[in-house]
Amino acid sequence: MARKTFISLFLVLVFSVSSAQSPPSEGHSHEEHKNDLGFGITGVHFLKEGGFAASVHIHYIKSIGEKGFGLGLEYERIFDVHRHNTIGIVGNFKASERLSFSLSPGIAFEGGSGEGPWPALHFEALYEWEFGKIHIGPVAGVAYEVEDFHLSAGIHFGFGF
Repeated sequence: MARKTFISLFLVLVFSVSSAQSPPSEGHSHEEHKNDLGFGITGVHFLKEGGFAASVHIHYIKSIGEKGFGLGLEYERIFDVHRHNTIGIVGNFKASERLSFSLSPGIAFEGGSGEGPWPALHFEALYEWEFGKIHIGPVAGVAYEVEDFHLSAGIHFGFGF
């Protein structure tokens, strides 16, 4: 039951983020930041193993050019029995003022047993609202690693500078 509920909430979040439209706002001055330092707190569901856990995601992204692309580094820590960690290079595309997508190839390893490294690939969608240099919003993702797939959904906080 918990698995179906989590997957349903994950899909609702993904579809609402991907179809969200931002209404035009008069007098709104949006400043594009060249650097982004982000932090996410999510719930994670492992599809093969069937467990749930909390995770923390940290990234730094540097904008490249004027077309909405960015490149940086990311780290994810899942607080499960395996003490799962992932480090990767992250490519980011800002599809609109509020919607962005990221793809991160990297390596995964377990902190407790020292197993790994394994290849990993993460994809995330983020919908955010900006308040000056601070931004916040829902984030949803899917990740592949040799051991398992996992879905994540939660909240993202960031600082643009």
